Amino acid sequence: METITPFSLIDYHRITLRDVVLSFIDTITSFSPFHISLGLLFFLPFLDFTGNNVFDVVKHLLLSGVSFALLIYTVTYVSLSEGHFSFPRLGFSLPLALYSISAFASVVIAMASARVESSRAILSLITLPLLISLLYVIPQWFHSKDSIIFSVRIFLYSLLVVDAIGLVEVALHFIFPQLFTIRISSVFHDPNIFARFLVMGIFIVLSLLLFDVRDVLFRRLLWVLLLASIICLFFTLSRSGLGTFFFGSILFSILSKKRMAMFIILSSALVGIVAFLFLLFARPFEGSVVFEPSNINRIQLILAGIDMIRQHWLFGVGYTNFSNIFTQFYLNNSMAISLVNYEMLGYQTSIHNWLIEVWAEQGIIGLSGFVWFFIVIFRKLKVARIYTNDNSMKAILLGYTLMFFAFLFHGFFYHTFFSQFHFWVLAGFGVASIWSAHSSV
Repeated sequence: METITPFSLIDYHRITLRDVVLSFIDTITSFSPFHISLGLLFFLPFLDFTGNNVFDVVKHLLLSGVSFALLIYTVTYVSLSEGHFSFPRLGFSLPLALYSISAFASVVIAMASARVESSRAILSLITLPLLISLLYVIPQWFHSKDSIIFSVRIFLYSLLVVDAIGLVEVALHFIFPQLFTIRISSVFHDPNIFARFLVMGIFIVLSLLLFDVRDVLFRRLLWVLLLASIICLFFTLSRSGLGTFFFGSILFSILSKKRMAMFIILSSALVGIVAFLFLLFARPFEGSVVFEPSNINRIQLILAGIDMIRQHWLFGVGYTNFSNIFTQFYLNNSMAISLVNYEMLGYQTSIHNWLIEVWAEQGIIGLSGFVWFFIVIFRKLKVARIYTNDNSMKAILLGYTLMFFAFLFHGFFYHTFFSQFHFWVLAGFGVASIWSAHSSV
């Protein structure tokens, strides 16, 4: 009698190359792109270290490798499973193509004029397609309401951990005021970036509370998250963060069209006024509030950016090349100060305004692609909110609308976000929520 084993039940004659490749893909990785994307969503705030060039390079290579693996895995798996692969038609192809072409053209022209660091420029151009690919890859694995809700839950868990670390910083300051500064930054390298993350989290929580959504987190936990995030935001002492929260609250009130609209406006205004007064007395300013070093630094960078736009308005000075041009032609020549001495004064060489930076680096063509992309994003979020009848999805879509607003508004006063992995991962989940809302109608 023949012994029956699992292997004897396999019809080896029907095994195809597709089956072999799929089995190989499943074998070499124990995590699917679904889990990897969630891992990026949770852990990216904890990878915000900077100041150490070695760590930053390792982080960049790691995230680039993960993004490339996600892209290859998705293309291969979907192609072999469905017999073909095509990127989802999300409506962003033209503006993103315009932005990418302008980035490439600006670097080529800058290299021909010998005003760009070749290694940095090439690395930036290689990274850009990987960043954009996340906008298409993530929706491939998150296209149902349940998966979107689960991703929002993971984001809020990340916010919870980051908040907890921030509250510990606050407590340590009051216990040991001489050892711990009052400006907290949690896991981020800068309080302003922490503030931006908090504002995004606050608006997602507010949206879930507004629509009384209970399938993401318990309502009590949402209130705890809201309170903890507001406390942490207060102690970041970030003017840009508090300003984003204030104007975002007004937008939230307009979009929500609920009775709590006036309450949100009044409460955010009160928080803004109190926070501003607190900043005047608690934040250590050298000189005066208006003429303190960070304000002077911003003015210097903006004036330099405007000068670059005046001279290179069509194609720009080169993608991600603003700091290099500022150092070479403005610090070394016009201001006659070395980069080392400039940084020792506490100044930076990265401009705090996305409009001027994008225009200066990529010209009017790149800026047009940038603005066009966000116009499409906001329009699609609005349409999705209108046509979905699910309150959970309405809340999530409203939260993502305010998240994109936070990036844009905060980007007027802090570093450009468009070249960062964190933005593209969050944007990928935002686009996935749009796709899911349309498919559920």
